[in-house]
Amino acid sequence: MRDKLNLPLTVEGKNTNKKTSTKGKSFGYQILGFGSGGGGVPFMEATGGSTSTSGNYKIHTFNSSGQFSVSVLGDGAIEYLVVAGGGGGGDAGPEGGAGGAGGVINGNQTLASTGAFAVNIGSGGSGNGSNGKGSDGNNSVFSGNTTATGSGGGGGSGTNSGGGAGGSGGGAASASGPGSSDQASPSGGTGRGNAGNNASMNSGSGSGGGAGNQGNNGGGNQGGQGGQGFASSITGGSVTYGGGGGGSAWGGTKGQGGSGGGGQGGQNLGGGGGSGTDGLGGGGGGGCDATGGQGGDGRIIIRYLVA
Repeated sequence: MRDKLNLPLTVEGKNTNKKTSTKGKSFGYQILGFGSGGGGVPFMEATGGSTSTSGNYKIHTFNSSGQFSVSVLGDGAIEYLVVAGGGGGGDAGPEGGAGGAGGVINGNQTLASTGAFAVNIGSGGSGNGSNGKGSDGNNSVFSGNTTATGSGGGGGSGTNSGGGAGGSGGGAASASGPGSSDQASPSGGTGRGNAGNNASMNSGSGSGGGAGNQGNNGGGNQGGQGGQGFASSITGGSVTYGGGGGGSAWGGTKGQGGSGGGGQGGQNLGGGGGSGTDGLGGGGGGGCDATGGQGGDGRIIIRYLVA
């Protein structure tokens, strides 16, 4: 039988039979902790996108499609922001409607397992330069089930004068109506989007709706002001996403894009619409008998605790 536990051993393992005080000494073992806390649940470990840190959080920013790959689950808790592509501005003779902002979702989710989770980034819609409606923006999707809806394009001429429906609706070019918002809220998240705005015939086209508010109708020789976006601090500092495009005006003042990357409207005949900002999902401005602005691409951001 090996030496008794209460008899200290020399390096060779022989009993010295001498009393040795244990005061102020360790017992020859240590607790191995996990993460940064002893004996607790390990923190999540993951790769994908462009990474940064803010305080106790690690942040993954995706400006193009890829995968969020989790190798250590931890408690599985993440926060996310999903932004879809903005709609393109329309072209009409004379005033094209503005594109709506890409839909925005912010929320929390608990992942059930490790693995690779798909991240799909929606591109912005194209502006129209042929007296037609701007293209709708495209959806951004995280993990196959959290979908921010691409926005509606701005209205053009004739039968295409109404704004398109989407995450936020596109603005109208004439008497036809603006597009509605169809952004849904998933479990654990809040969907954000607003309808587009009306035009006043030859006196200012409608702006695109934003993730934060609807914006304004066109009228009084003024293009509509684009809807304001939604401010998020998921990256540490406040950034506004999902601004609607501004309406155009052929004999007055162009509408400004909404905060969050909305493009300004065209002014005077031949004035093209400004493009929405990539990564913010801004709507393109309406063209004034010229090409409407390009919608801004979307973005997905994920963060979780690492300390």
